[in-house]
Amino acid sequence: MHKLILAASILVLCGSGSSFAETLHYLGDKKLHFLQLLPPPPPLNSEADKRDLSEVLEVQENRTPERSERAIADDVLSIYRFDDVLGPKFKGSNIPVTDAFFKRLQADARTYVILSKDHWLRERPANVSKEVKPLAPVRLPTAYPSGTTLFGTVTCLVLANMIPEKRFDLFERSHDFAQSRVVLGVHYARDLLAGEIGATLIVQAFFESPVFMKDFEAARAELRNALGYPPEVPDETPTKSTPSGAN
Repeated sequence: MHKLILAASILVLCGSGSSFAETLHYLGDKKLHFLQLLPPPPPLNSEADKRDLSEVLEVQENRTPERSERAIADDVLSIYRFDDVLGPKFKGSNIPVTDAFFKRLQADARTYVILSKDHWLRERPANVSKEVKPLAPVRLPTAYPSGTTLFGTVTCLVLANMIPEKRFDLFERSHDFAQSRVVLGVHYARDLLAGEIGATLIVQAFFESPVFMKDFEAARAELRNALGYPPEVPDETPTKSTPSGAN
């Protein structure tokens, strides 16, 4: 059974496997070279693998009750974990178009998470060492890349292009959301990086899809209105700052 899953993953991630592509909302005509562009996890019991485990144990030793509580609360695949950035009006009942849009795009992203996990088959920290005491169960048995991190980063990247006024805060929250996975003891830090890279690849492909952009613009208009932002999106052209000490 596992060989069948792996074979399917290779087909889709290399750009074939039409039956899989037909189930995707926005990426069906895209050929994402996902495996080729993500760095692989370290070999089991290699020095790099041992360092990864040491980092998990160090975080476990130093985690506080407050940070542990926040990590447990973050153990959910919900875009509304970003409500501490966007405010109490950021909830599904206020933004039905946006809510449905995110469900579609996250379903596409989740396909790549599952398939890449089945390709690399990296063990969870607690399966490698009995010293690891996870604070939460896991949704999938393998660790690489972090699917929750990918979910959070995809959410962040899309929201940041809807509400650029909150771009910095959204990225800060996304980073903290990802770090919760190590605090929980269910991921290595390296898994998070792979999730962030994977999310960036996926969102880049989203923004190249006319179908996605049509839905994105409708959701953005709804979200900005619901949160009290003007319909005009600020110009995001970066400005040059004067170097320190320059006249």
